[in-house]
Amino acid sequence: MQEDKLASIKAMSAFSGVDIQVREIVDKWILLTYDLPVTKEGNEARSKFLTTARRIGAIKHTNSVYLMPWTPQAELLALNVSQIGEAFLWISQVKEDKVAGLTKDYDTKSKQIFKDVAERLDKIEGHVVAEHLKLSEKMLEKTRPMIEGLVSIATQRGSVELLESAALLKDKFDYLCKKSLMTFTARLL
Repeated sequence: MQEDKLASIKAMSAFSGVDIQVREIVDKWILLTYDLPVTKEGNEARSKFLTTARRIGAIKHTNSVYLMPWTPQAELLALNVSQIGEAFLWISQVKEDKVAGLTKDYDTKSKQIFKDVAERLDKIEGHVVAEHLKLSEKMLEKTRPMIEGLVSIATQRGSVELLESAALLKDKFDYLCKKSLMTFTARLL
């Protein structure tokens, strides 16, 4: 069983291109707050920030405030935002008695994101089975970055549970893509 988990983690590492460090508890965190101007430059920076933040496992704490494990990618994200607007990076090594609670809160928010994507995949599956191909293709296209985001959250966090969940959801997504393509191809013939 343990070998299966390690194989799954190695596969996820290869897929994401990130060296995964398994951690039961995260003791170093970054809280990033930012304020970007409402200009063309600011809007582009905001869009890029939001895309990158999801990709590296940032969880929205409140508006314009994101919590994420302390990684070099998180520091680079803060630097990039600060070049367009104001950004404050709060780095904290949490006291031992608070570490478990903060990690649990982060995992809870992450699991909700995973649940939302799982529900979306269930809806897509219903559309694929009903052969609503245009709708399922459109939903699959919009779901791809969500799946990539789940993989990033799991790899940045280093949680075996999240890595396994991300792998299962990615497998279901890949299956639905193939099933949708096969149904579309069958219709053409």
